[in-house]
Amino acid sequence: MISRGPSRLIRTKPGEERATFLREVATILDTDYSSLDTTADLVERYGVDELEVFEYVQIAEDVWHVVLNPNPMTDADFAEMRHRFSNLDAIITAAEAARTRADA
Repeated sequence: MISRGPSRLIRTKPGEERATFLREVATILDTDYSSLDTTADLVERYGVDELEVFEYVQIAEDVWHVVLNPNPMTDADFAEMRHRFSNLDAIITAAEAARTRADA
């Protein structure tokens, strides 16, 4: 089981969440954010592991101020997360949908 630490709540201007998220992830991947392939499988294309996917989901939670993963997470939750968030687009789509629901 793993628990999430405190949220960073990244401040972002409305409409700039996607770019902010991609810049944060690109920094971790040590690449330019404009060159990220958001539809590519994170494990296959970028060689990341489940903990890194977890980190990217946390960044999305911090940027959009939403909850995407349970806290704490079990092994089964990690397996589901890896399947659900296989690429950056999936993380972005989930975060945007969660933000829309929260704002409704």
